Amino acid sequence: MYAEFLGLPGVGKTTLRNDLVKHLKRIDEKMYLSYEDAFHSVSKLKMDRILRLPLALLPNGLSKKLCKKFVNRSLMQFDAQNEFIAHGANIINAFISSSVFANMPEADRKIMIASVLELGAIWTSIDGLPSSRSLIIFEEGFVQKSFMFVNTEFESEVDHGHIKLYMESIPLPELLIYIKADIDACYQRMLSRPDGLTSRLKNAKSDKILDFLNRLEQHVLYIVDWLATNSQCKLITVNNSGNYRETLDALTGEITKLALKENINTLAE
Repeated sequence: MYAEFLGLPGVGKTTLRNDLVKHLKRIDEKMYLSYEDAFHSVSKLKMDRILRLPLALLPNGLSKKLCKKFVNRSLMQFDAQNEFIAHGANIINAFISSSVFANMPEADRKIMIASVLELGAIWTSIDGLPSSRSLIIFEEGFVQKSFMFVNTEFESEVDHGHIKLYMESIPLPELLIYIKADIDACYQRMLSRPDGLTSRLKNAKSDKILDFLNRLEQHVLYIVDWLATNSQCKLITVNNSGNYRETLDALTGEITKLALKENINTLAE
């Protein structure tokens, strides 16, 4: 089963996801996995032999760190990417046939397509992992990737037709964690974090960034409404504007209660 986060840049997805996984692993290490854990498990079994050997021989912590270095460098992942394209052509087509793509700078097109292909390869690699009891937690999954339908350059007409095609084509998670926060707070967090602004917003002026965040917020509301109407995806909404510890504890509690109630194997039913 899969869970992923949805929220604006700077809302705290990375921090919350990492801390959430740590908390949940203390409860049941086999039930709750990050997607990195799942990819590491698959890589130790299926990655190219020359890369697989050090993963098997090194201590687990070092092996996981090394596995991150192998992303996009293995035949296993290349084959998984090809399989993703073969079975998920509509996902790519929804984007490249949209008016947003037509008006997007070439550099941004490359960033968006590369990001979706990498996610597709990782998702395909770990899909069907033998551990059926596990909830695999992504920070950014295919729902979050729908942000590529919002252009950084200008406020264009929303292409709901292609967004709908994209949402109908992607593998939806069984659980979506929607993180909310004030736009100004998101903006300040974006400026203060170590890796700075996202690739598409490098060197952008503050008014342009804030405008983009406002349009992203409208997009998020549309996606949440679409999921509520058209999918069985379970939604947890968390406000990350207040006390962080309380937010983390509340999120951990909601997921563990849901797992107990649904027995995690039937989370999608």
